[in-house]
Amino acid sequence: MSISVVAATVAVLTSARVLGGYRGYCLKYLPHGNGAVKGCHKCAIFYPGNVDGCMDCGGTCFKKFCATHKDVHRCLEGQEFTGCHKQCMGKFDRGKTDFEDCYFDPPCNEKVDWKKIGEIKGGFFARLELMHKSGNTTALEDMLKKVHDIFAEAGVPQDRINYILTKWVEHSLPEGLEQGFAKHTNITLNGLGCDNSYGRDLNQKFIHRGYTLDGRPYYQGSTRPDRFIYFDSRCADDTREPRWLLGGRPNISRHQGLNPHDGEGCDNDFSIISSSMHLPGGFQETAWKWCGDHGNAFGETVSITYEIPKDGEEKQVQRKVKEDAKKVLERVAKAISINLRGDAKVEDARARSSSPSNITVAPEEKCRKYFARGPLAVRGCFRCLRGHPDHVDECMSCGFRCFHAHCRLDTEKGKCLTGSAMSWCHKECMGDLVLMA
Repeated sequence: MSISVVAATVAVLTSARVLGGYRGYCLKYLPHGNGAVKGCHKCAIFYPGNVDGCMDCGGTCFKKFCATHKDVHRCLEGQEFTGCHKQCMGKFDRGKTDFEDCYFDPPCNEKVDWKKIGEIKGGFFARLELMHKSGNTTALEDMLKKVHDIFAEAGVPQDRINYILTKWVEHSLPEGLEQGFAKHTNITLNGLGCDNSYGRDLNQKFIHRGYTLDGRPYYQGSTRPDRFIYFDSRCADDTREPRWLLGGRPNISRHQGLNPHDGEGCDNDFSIISSSMHLPGGFQETAWKWCGDHGNAFGETVSITYEIPKDGEEKQVQRKVKEDAKKVLERVAKAISINLRGDAKVEDARARSSSPSNITVAPEEKCRKYFARGPLAVRGCFRCLRGHPDHVDECMSCGFRCFHAHCRLDTEKGKCLTGSAMSWCHKECMGDLVLMA
């Protein structure tokens, strides 16, 4: 199906969805026509903190250049209208303009072939709309990788590409940031800071550390590891709305009030009111921002970028995992007098075991199926073989579940695997499985 056909199809779907109240905020512009509603949607993408200001500028420039134009659509895409709109928006507070987006950052904008970006933009949004309609986002990652390469060819700096794509996906397919690669990727925070310079050092990459009890991801600062981004349904009595926030280390075994060490209030440097299962990406208005000696409620913004894997990275990682797994399997097998051909000294292995065992199959055979999952899985299997000889697979299942919840992207995986959170999670899981057996 050609891009033009897809775009036309999605235009109909989008129009129907708009009239049905999918984005209720923009319906107030319906008396001005469907074109105004569509314009509002674009303002929501590029100026989410100042949609009405964007629309006011659009109305002013429309009257000046396009109201009597024979081809209104062409006029709206032309240099006169877009230049007028940029100049108009420049009158607003800088904090309301998304300068992290290369399009709105003059020095960055000059480097890019925006005509090349425009050629794929319509098709990109069309496919996002179809994914939303079908409920199937499996093709999102591959599409983002291809579009990423096109952006790079057009001259968009590498550090800006992921941000623009994050913002576009957040607007048209937010559920795409709750599945696949986005569910466990790192994020980058920009735009935080006050006039007194407080908070600027918190702009950094945040490493995905696992999931809280409600299944939402949480992140730890890479240069300020004492600060975390996580979701709290009720941070404190004076902060009752569900929100994503930047604060101290959360206790991920709690349902709410995840930071029990922050006193009576809610310790946070910024917060975004949202019940989303993912940290909202792109240009986001904050409900609160702390400036060291005072706070600002609403009206401030931050920029949040999701990392998008590049082509080939996954294959390289998988190859390395298999190579490391083979080395670990050989070392562990040798340590208990077993070779990979299967002529194992099982009795010697039993004698060395810290607990009784009824192993009737060579240990390396039981663990061989976990070979492809990497060295940590192999080590885990041998531990399960010793600690839970009658429930090895159940032990491994719990291990995988808890590993993904607490340790998957931890830079110190060994320490995390022996930590209290992992231990508690595994015991709880094994207790449930044993009771069910």
